[in-house]
Amino acid sequence: MPNQTEVTNAFVDAAKRAGGRHIVKLSAIGADASPPYTFGKWHAAADRHVRESGLAFTFLRPNSFMQNFMNYFPPRDGTIYLPWGNGKASLVDTRDIATVADEALTSDGHEGKTYTLTGPAALGIAEVASILSEVAGREIHYVDVPESAARDGMLQAGLPQWQVEPLLELHAANKQNRWTAVTADVEKVTGNPATAFAQFARDDADRFRVS
Repeated sequence: MPNQTEVTNAFVDAAKRAGGRHIVKLSAIGADASPPYTFGKWHAAADRHVRESGLAFTFLRPNSFMQNFMNYFPPRDGTIYLPWGNGKASLVDTRDIATVADEALTSDGHEGKTYTLTGPAALGIAEVASILSEVAGREIHYVDVPESAARDGMLQAGLPQWQVEPLLELHAANKQNRWTAVTADVEKVTGNPATAFAQFARDDADRFRVS
C-alpha cells in the first residue's frame, strides 16, 4: 500500500506507548541507507523510525518469495511470464522467514541484528520452470516478456498503478542479478538449512499440476 511507511511507523509508536520492548520487523533485501527501488525506500524509512524509537529491534530482510510462483506469477497454461531475462535470485521460502521471526521474538540474542534471508541457491526462471516441470509431471516453460508487456498484463489484471511500477523495479533488479548472494542467516537463527526450491515445489506440488 502506498502509505506503508506511515502505517508501520504508527504501529511502532503504538507498540512503544503500550510498553513494547522489542520490534521484529519484516523489511526487504537491499533496504539499506539508499536502496535503489521504491519498496526498499519505504522499508528503509520505516527501519530508520524503528531504530530511532529506542526499542530493541531485529530486521528481517528476505529476498523474493518462492510463494510468489503460486500467488503473483504462477504458471498459466504451462508458462511463467516474467521480464527477468536470464537474471537469478536466491529465492526464499516464506515458511523459513516465519520460523526466523518466531525465533527472534521468543529467544534472546537477536536484538540489534539484521538478517538477510535467502534460499540455498540463486535460480533463474528457466531453472524454476524446470524444477516445477519435474514436480508437476508436465512441461512448464519460461517466457521472458518485455517490460511493457509485463506492465500491460499487471494493469489488465487489476493491479493499481502505484503497485505496478515498484514491481517492475523489482523485476528489473532481478534481471540485473542484483540479489543472487546466498546467506546462511536462516540456518544461523533456526539451526536448520534454508528450504530448497525443489522442496518447496514438492510440498505444494498439487498447486503446479494444473494451470
